[in-house]
Amino acid sequence: MPPAADPSLPVSLGRNDAVMLESACLPEDAEEAGLSGTEHVWILMDGRDSPARPVAGAGYNVWAGALAHMGVLTAPGERFRGHALRVSQLAAEAAITAGLIPQWRARTDNAASCRTALRAGFVHAGSQTSVILPSAGT
Repeated sequence: MPPAADPSLPVSLGRNDAVMLESACLPEDAEEAGLSGTEHVWILMDGRDSPARPVAGAGYNVWAGALAHMGVLTAPGERFRGHALRVSQLAAEAAITAGLIPQWRARTDNAASCRTALRAGFVHAGSQTSVILPSAGT
């Protein structure tokens, strides 16, 4: 189990910090998490640097007025330090306080995301298959 994230790390609610975190990550990781496009976002900041830099983030969009569809992202050099667990728990707690049901979806080949979800208290509830059909003109 990773160590607990430093509880003194400040939390930003800024969309610009989400964009900065995404730019530090692989494009496919940033796209999967989609933090800068979420309605609600929490970003852990490393205040040792000036200016502070984002280390991990979580956010959610509200689906069907009841679900908080979560996205989580950690900067590559900050993984395995408990940051994703801490920030995902902040976002999930906020969703529950708002009367929503947190939902975490991860690709089956993303073992780190699946482990973090389980550590954060999520339970595996099923799987989804997506099929991309060619357009009529193809």
